[in-house]
Amino acid sequence: MRGYPRKSRSQGAIPDSAILIELQPRGTFVKVTAMDQRTLTEVSIVGDASKSQAELKQLAAQKLRYVLARDKPPRVR
Repeated sequence: MRGYPRKSRSQGAIPDSAILIELQPRGTFVKVTAMDQRTLTEVSIVGDASKSQAELKQLAAQKLRYVLARDKPPRVR
């Protein structure tokens, strides 16, 4: 089977190394875009510029994992 190795829900569906993240400062806020390299799915968040880059990146990656899990086709038994 191709793709990513299976992981538990708490770990997320994709490894962090497969996520591209871009931070765009815009005054008092930062636009953070995260993209899955395999599916080319992209999400964006807007966060407070006073938050750390690590917090903003983690939130964007979390949203990307949520969108990928939500859009995943149901299993056929």
